[in-house]
Amino acid sequence: MPAPAYEGRVRFPDTDYARLPFFGLYFYWFHHAYEDALAREGIRFADLIGKHGVSAPAVETRCRYLRPLPLGESYRIDLRVAEFSARGWTVEYRLTRADDGELAAEAEVRNRFVDIAEKRGTELEGELLELARRFAEAHAQWPA
Repeated sequence: MPAPAYEGRVRFPDTDYARLPFFGLYFYWFHHAYEDALAREGIRFADLIGKHGVSAPAVETRCRYLRPLPLGESYRIDLRVAEFSARGWTVEYRLTRADDGELAAEAEVRNRFVDIAEKRGTELEGELLELARRFAEAHAQWPA
């Protein structure tokens, strides 16, 4: 089982007038979790782009905001790869509050692998496909 993908705390610049995080910021935090989880599997996000010429932009997103996450609250984000193919993957996220363990938000992001130079979808092959498969298999289940 993988470790938590990311842990953080709601800081003052993250909040709006009600001292709650701006709703779009959740996807920023989810992306931090995504990059950290990739790095733990030996996949540097910068290398995907710079070395391999591949990106994985989000083509569909969804988020349910279930409980407030106030200023100063610590949180944990876990992720799992719900679907994987050579063309892309769907990553699900759970954001829980540290103080009570309650689920504050859950999200799903569908990513499509894209050849940056060609600016079109691509299928991963060879070493890069195996790296992606290893990541997907390592994160196929929610952490305990």
